[in-house]
Amino acid sequence: MYVVGQYPRFLKAHWKFLKTVANKLFEFMHELHEGVRDMACDTFVTIAQKCRRHFVNPQPGEPCPFVEEIISSANAITSDLEPHQVNRFCEAIGYLISAQSDPATQEQLIVGLMKPANDMWDNLVQQAGENINVLEDLKVVKQLGNILRNNVSSCSAVGKGFISQVGRIYIDMLGLYKAVSEIISGCVARDGEIATRYANVRAMRTIKKEALLVVDTYVKHCDGEVAAVNENMVPPLLEAVLADYAQNVPPARDAEVLKTVNTITATLGGLMTDKIPIIFDSLFESTMGMINQDFTEYPEHRLAIYQLLRTINKNCFSAMLNLPPQQFRFMVMSVMWGFKHTLRDVADLGLTIAQELINNFNLCDRAISDAFFQTYFVELLNEIIVVLSDNDHKGSFRWQCVVLARMIHLVESNQITAPLFDTSLPENAGKDNNIFIRQSIANLLATAFANLTQRQIEVFVEGLFNFYSDIEKFRNHVRDFLIQTKEFAGDNADLFLDETEREINEKKQREKEMAQQIPGMLKPSEMEEDE
Repeated sequence: MYVVGQYPRFLKAHWKFLKTVANKLFEFMHELHEGVRDMACDTFVTIAQKCRRHFVNPQPGEPCPFVEEIISSANAITSDLEPHQVNRFCEAIGYLISAQSDPATQEQLIVGLMKPANDMWDNLVQQAGENINVLEDLKVVKQLGNILRNNVSSCSAVGKGFISQVGRIYIDMLGLYKAVSEIISGCVARDGEIATRYANVRAMRTIKKEALLVVDTYVKHCDGEVAAVNENMVPPLLEAVLADYAQNVPPARDAEVLKTVNTITATLGGLMTDKIPIIFDSLFESTMGMINQDFTEYPEHRLAIYQLLRTINKNCFSAMLNLPPQQFRFMVMSVMWGFKHTLRDVADLGLTIAQELINNFNLCDRAISDAFFQTYFVELLNEIIVVLSDNDHKGSFRWQCVVLARMIHLVESNQITAPLFDTSLPENAGKDNNIFIRQSIANLLATAFANLTQRQIEVFVEGLFNFYSDIEKFRNHVRDFLIQTKEFAGDNADLFLDETEREINEKKQREKEMAQQIPGMLKPSEMEEDE
């Protein structure tokens, strides 16, 4: 099975053999030997991805496209498969359906593929509508979760053509989301946070997660349909999930809510601007309350909330300008909290948000940008210097340098016109922003590194203002200084991550180019294939 999956060009050139291989895989899907059915499903997915057009186009001597024959026999083919294997099978069929260019035919194929799942869905939803206690049956909850997983797998493969199926189950799915949320909330209210560990509660949370994944997966593929998604899908979704997330106890909050809202915001862009205030109220503050006590709890939520914050900053910046002052300050403080993390992914995100936030304000109306820089510029700069000089944060060295260089550039090029210091103080008389920032950096470093001389600090600060426009020289200058401070004694590999990653990528590229020159060195599956 593995071998045939590695030769898609041969399969596409020999239809009869391709059909024989597919039928043999369907036979293996009934094999009871451990691992065989998994391999059969995985191989079918591989072949479906590489040879999809051959399954949907009429072939000589065939009464109909082979995909139609497979769908009509799907119940028999999958009768011995486990739920996760059925999902893989449906994913493979989804890839085949995605190759069908006629929308009407594609929709008909989707209806055929999803009919068994939809029949079971309709039956279970009807039972739940008549008696909500049905949802406390663990078997029923697992069946609903498997059906939703089936939709996720199929949608990820089909793409935006799956809208007909999403539309068919959408309202019932959100109703189910609300129903299980109420049951979970009731269990938590009765038994406390320990209830989140009950088997039935975990299964119901799976329904919520899979429902969100259905939306997330479709929205990622909804090219050209963003207006319809914004009008028809987003309002009922936000109504169902936002209040539920905010009101739940932290262990019962699903990171998938943050991820789905992030996907929607990234895809819809400015269309989400009017919805950002309620998103901030419901998601941002409640999530930050979960993660601002340490740097380790709820890692999935931690990363997801910063990804969402970055997406909002990039796509709906005008909404951030309209946040109440207290909420806006909380947001900026949260960005600083982000780049204080020792988790590199979160720290890099925090630094990236800081850079993009600074850039956005620099492009604003001058009165707005002046107010922001006067309030937050020095504080941001000080926090950047603190993490840059901390040995525990050297994994984010590259982004620390990028943000610091950008901030110094704004000062050196006089793009910040408002004074960043208190002009009423006598010691600030005659100063400008350039002199003030140089002195601020020098004072901070003198406090942090008592072993350095005044001259060493002056040379370093002067270098920052000389090299900010050349990030390579700037980074080398900062790296040399950090090693000189002896705070970074020992393993300094993290300070050279950029160079190491570049060398590795260049080496891989050279090896690939050399292999391409020698016939047979590359696997067939590694070669670029035409559809």
